[in-house]
Amino acid sequence: PPPPLQRFDQIKINPPRFFAVWTIQGAWVTLTAISVFVVNSYGATDDKPINGVDVLGYIVWVVGFGIEVTADNQKSNFAANPNNKGKWIDEGLWYYSRHPNYFGEMSLWLGQFIAASSTLQGAQWACVISPIFVFFLLMKISGVPMLESRGNEKWGSDPNYRLYMANTHVLLILPKGKKTLENIESPLVPQQTSQV
Repeated sequence: PPPPLQRFDQIKINPPRFFAVWTIQGAWVTLTAISVFVVNSYGATDDKPINGVDVLGYIVWVVGFGIEVTADNQKSNFAANPNNKGKWIDEGLWYYSRHPNYFGEMSLWLGQFIAASSTLQGAQWACVISPIFVFFLLMKISGVPMLESRGNEKWGSDPNYRLYMANTHVLLILPKGKKTLENIESPLVPQQTSQV
């Protein structure tokens, strides 16, 4: 695919597509930040002291931010190395997770919601849409499905890639599985169904 700025130039010449892209981005910003908007809508007299739930939210946010920044930095450094051209990243956090940057981003938004949740009342609990939206977007729409599909197209016939896919959690940063080539199937080969 073309670089991001080039893609944007291609979008700008198509007004309906340009409108859709900007509308989706606006919805994304609004939905992800909704809990902050709600919390900040309280007056100064409504301030509550920081409690354990707030601290938990801050910790989850900081850990998520750290994971996302680390994973993105590792991926940038990997891509900048000419020896890695045409390879998938499987080092650093990427050794333990196929998408640690998305895990970090999801954790960040979840932490923000947790921190805000101690002040939410009644209909304000609808702010839970923020982390749910991010999870859904990254796991079902734009993030993981697109990258996994692209990866399968590029490396799906490589046995080492199939092992990486089979033994590395899609999102969570966990120890490797122990599957071997003998007990995994290629992600590119559809299941054969017998026809009667």
